[in-house]
Formats: sequence, C-alpha cells, structure tokens
Amino acid sequence: MPSSVSISLVIFVWITTIIIISHANTTVAKPQSSSLAQESEALNETQWCWFYEKTTLSPCKWDGIVCNDGGSVIEINLNNTECYETTYLSNFNFSSFPNLVRFKLTGVWL
Repeated sequence: MPSSVSISLVIFVWITTIIIISHANTTVAKPQSSSLAQESEALNETQWCWFYEKTTLSPCKWDGIVCNDGGSVIEINLNNTECYETTYLSNFNFSSFPNLVRFKLTGVWL
C-alpha cells in the first residue's frame, strides 16, 4: 500500500500541473485578442473607405483582409479599389501588423 507521503506528492504534482497548464492557456489567449484589436484599430485609422467605421470588430471578416488561423491579419488586398481619394499609405501603420505577409496594391491610384 502506498504511503501517505507518496500520495501527497502525487496530488501536489497533479495540482501544480493543472495550475501551470491553465495559466499558460490564459497567457497565450490574451496577446491574440490584443493583437486583433490593435490591427482593427490600425485599419480604421487608415480611413480607407471600406475599412473606416466598420460595424464588425474583427477585420478578418472585412473585404480585402485575410487572417491566419490565430486571427491575425496576414494579407491586405487593395487591388482595384474604388477608394481612390482615400487610399493614402501615410495613414497606414505597418508596425501594427507583425504577421502581414502580403500587401496588394494593383490598380490603386496612389
């Protein structure tokens, strides 16, 4: 029969493992939400016609935006937009998009 010390040790290790795993899951989820909010705000600040004043918070659902599985913007497609007067790159903060892989500008009047 196992001693009470070994049972206590097993319980202690089990509880510690659960605490560490739950803390790790919480820590990983927060930066993704913060990153998504930062990307959404940065797109709104461009004032490009179809991003400006979007009612959907998630830019992943906006036309011309592609996100990865984590919900971070990886592609912005401005191809052939009809927002010629409002498409200014000076309003775009590239540093707000750490995972951006493609930025398509074909047919945009800059």
